[in-house]
Amino acid sequence: MAVLIAVVSSAAAAFHMYAAGISPFTALEQRPVHLALMSVLGFLGVGVQRRIRTGEEDEGPTLGERISQGTGWLFAVMSVIACAYIFLENQELVARSGSPTQMDLIMGAITILLVMELARRATGWGLITVCMLALLYAFAGPYLPGFLAHRGYGVTRLIEHLYLSTEGVWGIPLGVSADFVYLFVLFGAVLDTAGGGALLIAMANRIAGRTRGGPAKTAAVASAFMGSLSGSAVANVVTTGTFTIPLMKRAGFRPFFAGAIEAAASTGGQLMPPVMGAGAFILATWTNIPYLEVAVAAIIPSILYYSALLAAIHFRAARMGIEPSGEQDKEPIVDRLHLLLPLAIIVVLLGMGRSPMRAAFWGVLSAAVMAIARPATRPSLPQLRDIMERAGRGAVQVAAACAAAGIVVGVASLTGIGLRMSELIITLSGGNLFGALILTGLGSIVLGMGLPTTAAYVVLAALGAPALVQLGVDLLAAHLFIFYFGCISNVTPPVSLAAFAAAGISGAPPIRTALYAAMLAGAGFVVPFMFVYGPELLLDGAPIAILLATTTALIGVTSLAAGGVGFARARLEGWERVVALLSAGLLVYPGLASDLAGLAGVALVFFRSEDDAVARWTKWAGATLVAGVAAGFFVLTPAAGPSSNANAVVPQQDGIMAGGVTPARSGGGSQEFLSLGTAGTGGIYYPLGGAIASRLSIADAARQYTAEVSGGSVENVNRVASGQMDLAMAIASTMYQAQRGEGDFANALSELRAIAPLYANVTHILVPASSPAQSVSDFRGMRVSVGAAGSGTEQLARHVLAAHGLTYEDLNPQYLSFAE
Repeated sequence: MAVLIAVVSSAAAAFHMYAAGISPFTALEQRPVHLALMSVLGFLGVGVQRRIRTGEEDEGPTLGERISQGTGWLFAVMSVIACAYIFLENQELVARSGSPTQMDLIMGAITILLVMELARRATGWGLITVCMLALLYAFAGPYLPGFLAHRGYGVTRLIEHLYLSTEGVWGIPLGVSADFVYLFVLFGAVLDTAGGGALLIAMANRIAGRTRGGPAKTAAVASAFMGSLSGSAVANVVTTGTFTIPLMKRAGFRPFFAGAIEAAASTGGQLMPPVMGAGAFILATWTNIPYLEVAVAAIIPSILYYSALLAAIHFRAARMGIEPSGEQDKEPIVDRLHLLLPLAIIVVLLGMGRSPMRAAFWGVLSAAVMAIARPATRPSLPQLRDIMERAGRGAVQVAAACAAAGIVVGVASLTGIGLRMSELIITLSGGNLFGALILTGLGSIVLGMGLPTTAAYVVLAALGAPALVQLGVDLLAAHLFIFYFGCISNVTPPVSLAAFAAAGISGAPPIRTALYAAMLAGAGFVVPFMFVYGPELLLDGAPIAILLATTTALIGVTSLAAGGVGFARARLEGWERVVALLSAGLLVYPGLASDLAGLAGVALVFFRSEDDAVARWTKWAGATLVAGVAAGFFVLTPAAGPSSNANAVVPQQDGIMAGGVTPARSGGGSQEFLSLGTAGTGGIYYPLGGAIASRLSIADAARQYTAEVSGGSVENVNRVASGQMDLAMAIASTMYQAQRGEGDFANALSELRAIAPLYANVTHILVPASSPAQSVSDFRGMRVSVGAAGSGTEQLARHVLAAHGLTYEDLNPQYLSFAE
């Protein structure tokens, strides 16, 4: 088995390096191979949770362990077969999009079950329970009440969506793992084996060794800057976490807490000016607000976020009794400074706008060269084998968690539960601004699960921000609010991609790491409320008002950190933690009365004896102040905002909306459920289709309309014709061919009719600035992205190519979605 593990680990390293630096693969090629490699390692026992043995050391394996080992071999073989099937059949799947064969469905069912079993072995039952609830929700839609209801989906449609598209198992979460998580784990393993980890520890001890929790604070600041440049919390975790997490563990922090610190710090990097990742540039474009204004407005909120994180680290270190290092590390570092060059190369490439995948490739390559360059850092053959196995061990948990998370995300996109937000927010909140903010925050977290920040923001800006603006929130504050919560979804269970990546590096349970990361990122949940109610925190107001609001907010987030960790000047009792959290809540809302009540609570918590067993406050005084702070929280926290429910305007949409079948009806017969076919979550059809479905549901109270994810126009038309969808969005040329039985349609679909033209479609054809192609006719022999299988974009690509005398046989077509 050891030889097989070494071979598979080496194959994984070779495959990912080839894909990143030489010839990239499409999603339905790279992700199945990645999952197959990680599944073999996982089912053979690499990187999965093991039961702690008790008793004699020489005791043999139990019956359960023998069964697990035996089934592991079987499951490993089945994983390879199921993943190889979609890898080899991905071109044929293009031709039969929306019409799966029996073998497609069998392989899909096997893959879904194997993914859940791998995730159970790697992460435990928590994530699997969420997956099972998600699948149950997909089946039970017609029998659920209110906004939870949908038309319901059978086994065939569910397997299709989760296995035969990039919206489920092969979706963005697994793409994150396949594209760069593995490479950055490999990068860390190479550099650490050469002594890079020891070098960073020595440097950190020289810089921050004399402060309490110094290495963790240094790691948090470093991750903040890197996260701002990379624009991806996960990419940042796997970049800096390979060094900072071991550093924090050696400083005395437990693995799950070290991983949580890295995940929270990396997530906050996207909130920190001046770069703020790519998401803030989209925010500026969407709102028509100059980027400089957006970046300036985000300064104080980012300071509050990291002040809370650093305070939490300090309090945790104090609670654990981690004292500052009294002596400087004397280990020499000059002879290993060349090992910093690979990290510098990655930072520079990310700063230049290169993809994390390509930056990781050059990082691994340069790390290997630097390690070999000097005898003192040159790895031996056994060490090379250990590097490969360490990389596989760290990536298995992440791959398993991401593949299982894809099931949750896929069900959410198929049922459209997240897209009915604006309607639900205003209706459920009853015009109450505080309630609307709570609902928007929760919905933003749900929609942000498994999506990169840019994609999450686009969806949220279309669906969540309009409701807040209607309730009187400033445009910039509304968009920053959803931007914050979309970013924070990276550390919010159950789909916590940044925390899962950090857990893979730290060797801690992913869900536990995610829970603590969410606690450390607590300011990210509170600060958005602060700047909605207090525009001074966005530098909108008089200087004295801005200074006062910032000061009270800093005190508030510090109290939040103390309440979360359970330590201030000394270990806090339960009632003191409650007071600290309530005080932070009061300080969220700028205003003299709430600030005074909040400051009273903070004084109660912080001005006490440092002896755990003795408090300066008497019990009756403490109880009185607790009651006063609690009463102040509920009395002084703002209630309803404007109660207007102005109708939103449905924007015009690309293509044509078509329909023509009888809608599904709920079990009770009181409400009909109609589905509206859109396209993949990475394009514009899906969010705008959700907006259309929302307005239709309001106008037609007897029916519930749901935006449904699909491959695009061709698949939509086929599904409407077969009765699997009720309405669909499609490009006009697709409808034209369908009516006449031309192109992708062997038979004329004359039973369909157009309901409404939406807007004129324009096809953009882009090439890199360095490309020799000057026209479409120059594409011969090149790799060309023609659009997702079953999409109108892919159909139009064939028309455009044909007009220039080309077919797919003349080039290398890549069936990439907009997200890819």
